[in-house]
Amino acid sequence: MTEAIASAGTFEIHIADRLELVQRDWETLTASGRYTPFQTLNWLRPWYAIVGPHIGAQPLIVTVHDRASGAPLMLLPFCLRRQGLLKIVEFADGGLSDYNAPILTNGFAPSEREMRALWRNIVSALPATDVVRLEKLPETLGAVVNPLHHLQELRPMSIDSWRVELPRTRAAYEKTLTSTFTKELRRKGRRVEGRGKASLVSARDRDDALRIFAALADMRAHRFAELGRPNVLAIPALRSFYETVILEGWDQSFTTLSALEVNGEIVAALFALRHASTYYLLLSAFQSGDWKSASPGNVALDRMATHLIETGVDVFDFTIGNESYKRDFGAQPKALAMGDYPRSLIGWPVAMRRVLSHHVGNGLRSPAATRARTMARRLLRINS
Repeated sequence: MTEAIASAGTFEIHIADRLELVQRDWETLTASGRYTPFQTLNWLRPWYAIVGPHIGAQPLIVTVHDRASGAPLMLLPFCLRRQGLLKIVEFADGGLSDYNAPILTNGFAPSEREMRALWRNIVSALPATDVVRLEKLPETLGAVVNPLHHLQELRPMSIDSWRVELPRTRAAYEKTLTSTFTKELRRKGRRVEGRGKASLVSARDRDDALRIFAALADMRAHRFAELGRPNVLAIPALRSFYETVILEGWDQSFTTLSALEVNGEIVAALFALRHASTYYLLLSAFQSGDWKSASPGNVALDRMATHLIETGVDVFDFTIGNESYKRDFGAQPKALAMGDYPRSLIGWPVAMRRVLSHHVGNGLRSPAATRARTMARRLLRINS
């Protein structure tokens, strides 16, 4: 398959297995549409080139056009991969994209009924697969409702996204923090300053960005080894992906690398994406050992918050994960949704098991769990 086209009422659905086939539509939609930085070409071109082959994923990109005008309305950056015996269609993610969402043209806001009908047609147009899996779906894209949230069988994920709507002054920001934490930040800041001249610096060019990223990777390696946790940057292909994103997105100010330096030594580092007046923190690391009592990581985040406020950035997005420090910095949780849509006999029990597993904590009494049990019983009758 190179490109397949299917008609669906007033829409036309295009499915491509090469990014180049949809690049013009992609550029048209991202020029003025709604999306997150994880749907940009700056992020996904390296993803499809590096991460996809690493995890055995092939591009499977869905574009919805207006049938009359031919104009692109929505793009879904999916991929197709195997997981054991299963063939799964999912967003190009692999654990690296924090938010999965469509790219929407301005003004495209299908109703719940329209979106559910369109989704059925999209799923039907996909090549043979066992499950279509959606994860990490934000409820909104800017001020616009994410139309994927209209779909049936969605359920909340166990992790949230966390973000701070930044006020215009540091004084106003501090009012959102607890007095205990504010005092703690000042005390830690003094401890860092007591070690020497401290400053938060941003990378000046690509080489400087890679220098800071290398320091971040080294500090992260030591920290994750202490914790006994897997480290994504220890995998050469994934580290190469991040480095490629940094280099290729530099001219568009898509990536930003910052470091807290004390007497020229990097003691904490931050890697983020910039999009739509939002700072998306992806990776951070800090010196441990002798530096632990000074909490250089928190000092770096505190100084970054001040820098963002002073430069007029609207949102400090701590992205996904329910770490307690995010709430300390005033971040508020936003729910993310997930859903599984089986397409084969072996896909059904897998999807139903995931749904039932999710609802076991509340006694399996939710509407979604009830529907899951009903579908599972139907499947058993079909196979009996």
